[in-house]
Amino acid sequence: MGYARRNWAVLPIHQPTRRGCSCSQDGCSSPAKHPKIAGGLSNASTDQRVVGRWWRQWPAANVGIRTGRESGLVVIDVDPAHGGGDSLADLESAHGALGGWQVRTGSGGEHRWFSHPGAQVRNSAGQLGDGIDVRGDGGYIITPPSRHISGGDYSWVAARGPLPQLPDWLAERLVEPPRIARPTRPIHHPHDGSAWARTAQILETDQVRRAPEGLRNATLNRSAFCLGQIAGAGLLDEHSVADRNSSRQVLRRGSVSEKRAEPSHQVCGLAWHTPEPRMRSPTTTSNPPKRSLSISDVRRAPGGHTPSQSFAAAPPNSALTQSGHRYLRW
Repeated sequence: MGYARRNWAVLPIHQPTRRGCSCSQDGCSSPAKHPKIAGGLSNASTDQRVVGRWWRQWPAANVGIRTGRESGLVVIDVDPAHGGGDSLADLESAHGALGGWQVRTGSGGEHRWFSHPGAQVRNSAGQLGDGIDVRGDGGYIITPPSRHISGGDYSWVAARGPLPQLPDWLAERLVEPPRIARPTRPIHHPHDGSAWARTAQILETDQVRRAPEGLRNATLNRSAFCLGQIAGAGLLDEHSVADRNSSRQVLRRGSVSEKRAEPSHQVCGLAWHTPEPRMRSPTTTSNPPKRSLSISDVRRAPGGHTPSQSFAAAPPNSALTQSGHRYLRW
């Protein structure tokens, strides 16, 4: 209850038993470390009535706290069994004492607690060195008085004064820089590219239809990206590109089941067209530059999908022509 009073979002965690984890699952992959409640950390609560009800139901449950902006916490998890002690010594040798509130974990490691900086801090494993994990936005930690599956207890070592801020050098490495949306500008067409665009749609659809087993979803993703750029220039209707007849139905005719023709690949590729529209080049004698995948591109990918490497570094194909309209494929 004390954690909830601090406005830290609490959730009940399975505890160790004589037979292993209280979840009673054979071969539990995270014994005494995974949530008891449906929804997991997304249903962690600061409501003392809710927290009290959970522990009346499960009085022996381990205690978890959601990290990130929801609780105002960032926790550095040091695991000596995987080299965390040496990694921490190297960091402190270079930058000075790490500081933070300190918890001894049930496995013999340690947690260092800091206040959340406000900007996004992603969870990571090994970013600061072997055996050091970061628990920030979208994460949670096990806290005292919980018990580790090995039988060791979590306990406080140092927690005096207000929760300290991340050291400057550490914040520079962990804090996600703010995203700056790139403005889009209307495109004025210097020539009629509709015939070229129709040729592109025919050829890309054919590429998907003829894709070999094991490469069909990647080919669909790649083709959707190419056509999405052209749709972004206003030369194709996006809905016609996304129509079932140009994706799932084509794949079905190519002996791929509708379930295996993942719609997420098509949606991911199409959604990329807005920032980088593309139209027919006035000159067709030279190849377009290869398009490299940048970290900002990955962050823009919808729904967490990462674009297929098959088009991220794909060489252009200038041999695809139809009706005299050269179509250069990225």
